[in-house]
Amino acid sequence: MLRSTAAYATSSCPIVKKAKGFVRYYSLDTGKGEAASVSIFKDKAGADESVHLAAEYVKEHLSKFITQKPEIIEGDQSSRLNARTSQNSLC
Repeated sequence: MLRSTAAYATSSCPIVKKAKGFVRYYSLDTGKGEAASVSIFKDKAGADESVHLAAEYVKEHLSKFITQKPEIIEGDQSSRLNARTSQNSLC
C-alpha cells in the first residue's frame, strides 16, 4: 500500500504507459506528501486516455491520501528533450 501521494508519481508510470501514443513520463516529489508528473504522448487522445487510467488508479488505491482535486494542465510540446533529460525519465 502506498503511504503518500508522492509515491503515486513512481507507481503510476506502468498505468500511464498503457495509454496509446505514450512517449515519456517524468515525476517530481514536490515535498510534504505532494507530487507532480509530466506525461508526453503522440496526440491528445492518448493523453486523455492516460488521465482516465490514472484517475481510476487513484480512486482505487490512493483516494484516502488525496486532500484536493488533482490539477491537470495540458498543452502542445514546444521543444525537444535532449538525450540527457530523456535518460532521467521513469519509463
